[in-house]
Amino acid sequence: MKISAIIITKNEEEMIEGCLRSLSWVDEIIIIDSYSIDRTVDICKNFTKKIYQFNFKEFADQKNKGINKASGNWILVIDADERVSVSLRNEIKKTLSNKNYYNAFEIPFCNYFLGKKMNYGGWNPEFHCRLFKKGKAFYQSNLPVHERLEVKGKIGFLNSCIYHLSHRDISSNLLKTKDRAVLESENLFLENAPKVTEINLFFGLIKHLFERYIRAKGYRDGMEGLIEALYQSFSQKLIIQGMLWERQRRRTSKEIYKEIDKLILKGELS
Repeated sequence: MKISAIIITKNEEEMIEGCLRSLSWVDEIIIIDSYSIDRTVDICKNFTKKIYQFNFKEFADQKNKGINKASGNWILVIDADERVSVSLRNEIKKTLSNKNYYNAFEIPFCNYFLGKKMNYGGWNPEFHCRLFKKGKAFYQSNLPVHERLEVKGKIGFLNSCIYHLSHRDISSNLLKTKDRAVLESENLFLENAPKVTEINLFFGLIKHLFERYIRAKGYRDGMEGLIEALYQSFSQKLIIQGMLWERQRRRTSKEIYKEIDKLILKGELS
């Protein structure tokens, strides 16, 4: 049994070392980097020589590249802001050393938001399939975000968690939201998503906030629960749907402003 861990990175100097240290027990670490311009690659060199750089196309494509580079017969996929708990490490070793009939395993996540472990608001319970036999699973391509793993065979469940240290601060998360929102809105536009109107944008935002903060009891996570519910409503509905509306409009604001400039110069703007 040989375990290969795969991490895709881009400018993760703040978080990558903790992730790598939590993987000191695996047989091989594969880094698929999207040409980071910070110290990410230098930090990774202290833990592995298997660092490969590719231009980013989509998350599924990057992770599949890592799978193809891995030499282990089991693959563990993890992000830079995630850490393998000691109990999960022990459980994986024990599970894979014994005879089992699974080709992949779902792993529970312990999610942190602004430094606090989140127990409500839709964060818990949360499972992701991150451990699988090589050759038995690949990520479905053509999905810009929220890539989906396709598994051949039975999937089991582990009990110990991956710690997800997400949303370190609001300012850095705004940058992450922008990048993901661009990809998600583009994907929705290409899939001919329903037209964004004033009504469905407004009530969609209110509904999302109600679902996370009231129905999923996000209020029980205190101030962090309130900020998280508001932020998710802002990013998932206002920003993504707003960007989709911009695409559906067929004319960018830049194009409109160029026309306005021409009208101003001609004295034709009323």
